[in-house]
Amino acid sequence: MGFYRNYVLPRLCDWVKDAYAYDQAVKSVNTVLEAFRPLGDVSANPVGDFRHLPRASVDFLGKGFAQDFLKQLKKPNEQRADAEIASAARQRLEDLVPKMRD
Repeated sequence: MGFYRNYVLPRLCDWVKDAYAYDQAVKSVNTVLEAFRPLGDVSANPVGDFRHLPRASVDFLGKGFAQDFLKQLKKPNEQRADAEIASAARQRLEDLVPKMRD
């Protein structure tokens, strides 16, 4: 992405520091995810433990899970069930985690 903006190959690795290149990466990832989206109704049809949640909460599940995981990256809680996954992600993203916005 940074390559296309600046036409300099070494800048390709710096895309996370460039607002434009980062935005292009987000659009690229979204395009790939949309290409694999299954056809059908996207309205929530909660089952199991999620059935009791209000509609607004059900609509927020994906974003809520992501926000909770990001919080785990910033401030780890080793008592949580997902602590090992968050720790592995934190190691791979160690340069980026301190730069996360709240």
